[in-house]
Amino acid sequence: MKPQLSDRLDLAQRLKKNGKFKEAEAVFIEILDLDDTHVHALAGLGDIERKTKRFEDAVSHYRTCLGLDPENRHALAGLGDAYRGLRDLNHALSVWLKCLKLYPDDYKLMTRVADGFKKEGDYGNAKMYYYAALKIRPSDMFALMGLGQLAVIENDPSLSEKPYTR
Repeated sequence: MKPQLSDRLDLAQRLKKNGKFKEAEAVFIEILDLDDTHVHALAGLGDIERKTKRFEDAVSHYRTCLGLDPENRHALAGLGDAYRGLRDLNHALSVWLKCLKLYPDDYKLMTRVADGFKKEGDYGNAKMYYYAALKIRPSDMFALMGLGQLAVIENDPSLSEKPYTR
């Protein structure tokens, strides 16, 4: 990566992290004007679009990024999140599951998958993925909350009792 692009990417990432999305977007676009195959800028722009609820644009940039780097973890997770934002849970689950095959120890992704299955009413798969996430990180509050919600939905308090031991 050219030094000036590296510096610009660092700036864009800092701006994004600090919630300065408009400024970060401008820098990501500047980078892409110089190198339209810059996967980090494509994924970063997808993030900005997803966070500002421009989900169709996010899908487009994540897909372009994945065309260049098919196993890009960040773009795969972001693409799934963008599909979720479009309320296309089938595509979201498909992308997240593909990402999970590539990165099987990603407990955050497991929780996303479990949430998707829970929303679809597939409580068996939801539990399986929540438990898998908790085996990796027993204190993951999102997996614990998901199991707590399932305990209420299924009227089964045992789901929320020491779930990480299952």
